Amino acid sequence: METDIDIIETIDLLLSLDNILKVEWSVQSLDCNVVLPSKTVFLKGEFIAEIAFSNKELENNIQTLKVTIPWKKAENIHWLTLPDTPFRKQEEFMFQAHHEHDPNYHYEAKQKFAESIQSQLKQVHFVWHQELNSTEKQLQVNGFAQLSIHFLQEQFVDLDCYSK
Repeated sequence: METDIDIIETIDLLLSLDNILKVEWSVQSLDCNVVLPSKTVFLKGEFIAEIAFSNKELENNIQTLKVTIPWKKAENIHWLTLPDTPFRKQEEFMFQAHHEHDPNYHYEAKQKFAESIQSQLKQVHFVWHQELNSTEKQLQVNGFAQLSIHFLQEQFVDLDCYSK
């Protein structure tokens, strides 16, 4: 699955920056939650922007600042193969013989288990524009991150059925 996460952030700075030398982006965390049997996946994570800058007040030494940017998104997923879903059912049966007044009760419970859906971040692509407002000590960042995520579920396939 590929999804775009919008990044529209105004970062308040503790001091005014004279020059931003470099901004490096990374994914700090990614949490994916699939609620089966729905096709909706809930994504939540954090990006880290590591900003290298210089400042006349600090004798133009190169400093770094790390900023955490949290985000959330819900997305529909297209399954190549439908995932297994867990199943649970309980039933009650009542039997009464002709010559008995009290009924007999029998119970049946069924449960099928399924492996959870795992996610793997395969690729991330950041595109952004930044504007430094030194007078207000703010950095405005506009852009997006394109995430490529694989969703996997361990499944067992009976290969004997194909040999007959």
